[in-house]
Amino acid sequence: MPLPYDKEKKLWKVTGWYLESSEETGEVMQSKQIAFEGYTNEENFANRQRVSVFKSFYESGNLKNIYHYNAQNKRDGKAETYFDEKDKIAETLTFKD
Repeated sequence: MPLPYDKEKKLWKVTGWYLESSEETGEVMQSKQIAFEGYTNEENFANRQRVSVFKSFYESGNLKNIYHYNAQNKRDGKAETYFDEKDKIAETLTFKD
């Protein structure tokens, strides 16, 4: 499935989902809960090249962290990590490349 292209940012939008398995069949399927979302400058995300803002989430749906990446896939700028409680910050760091 191709990634959606954001014409304004000129980047592809990446979304990953948690997986869950059926106790009855053992079949693994995509859950309704987003695991991460962000942007890449690669059409297929094969090299996991992150660019711009990248967020990850706990299985509860609460925000886990927000990182900012530069064009070289390095953390750059403000980074926040959260407890598994709504909007409760555990740590704030600043990365500079």
